[in-house]
Amino acid sequence: GWPPALAAAGVLVVTSQLGGLLAAHRAARARPMDALGDPAGAGRGITATGVVRGVGAVLALCGGAVLTAITAAGPREEVGEHLPLVLLAHLVGVGFAGPAIGRTAARLLAVPVRLVTAPRALGGGAAAELAFAQARAESRRLSSAVTPLALVVAFMLVKLAALASVAEPSWVDLFATVLYAAFAAFAAANTMVLLSAERRREVALLRAVGAGAGQVVRMLVVEAVTVTCAGFGCGAAVALAVTLPLGDAAGAPLSSLPPTTWLGTAAGVLALALAATLAPLPGHLRRASGPPAASAARNREMTTS
Repeated sequence: GWPPALAAAGVLVVTSQLGGLLAAHRAARARPMDALGDPAGAGRGITATGVVRGVGAVLALCGGAVLTAITAAGPREEVGEHLPLVLLAHLVGVGFAGPAIGRTAARLLAVPVRLVTAPRALGGGAAAELAFAQARAESRRLSSAVTPLALVVAFMLVKLAALASVAEPSWVDLFATVLYAAFAAFAAANTMVLLSAERRREVALLRAVGAGAGQVVRMLVVEAVTVTCAGFGCGAAVALAVTLPLGDAAGAPLSSLPPTTWLGTAAGVLALALAATLAPLPGHLRRASGPPAASAARNREMTTS
């Protein structure tokens, strides 16, 4: 009937309005000098937003644990119906904790990525330094990319485990799995493309101060790898946290997945992150005003005039 559709429309309107108000609140109240100095001080100290995110993450994860326990104690035939709700509760916690997850991933990957990019042929580690500095300073932007990837990984692993446990899955189940995966991947790619499209001025500034096009590309590749590791790790952790107590009852144990499925999922997520992150880059580089040295010279002339 109409009530579910009206309720869904009401929830959509309310959440979109709240999201817009929350996003505009900080920018509207900021003074010009504070706004100019904000990037340099991003991520330092404890902020009200950080406290709200921390409390929300704890509540969501605790709620997910409670839902897991209630579902495990309930009728076995209803576990499969409740499994998506339990997954979403854990993923909401991941979304709240996104900035902390992004900073943690940047710290954990700093040493191995620096070792890999240390050779001069790979930029001498400068791209990795830029990427990790951006990850620490813009952890909220990084979290916006981590959460949809975690959603893709968690749902894909659970759906693939359910299919692997069935001798002959029906074409309806196969089509539904492909549809879920395509929708989640499209949502994740759309979010990451929008985040990358907003970085035109950042790319132009890097080019103006002397960064080469190759360094900018390598920086974004390192960021995409960081986002992939964080998103895949969070998604796999959520899938394990849900399927270890509920997987057998729901017919979706992750132990039924072969290693090739795990590797294929990780490779697919990495390809998605790289494609979505690098898609707007050619346009950014074309719009960057010429070679770095010429851009810097023009900027100096404009400043002195």
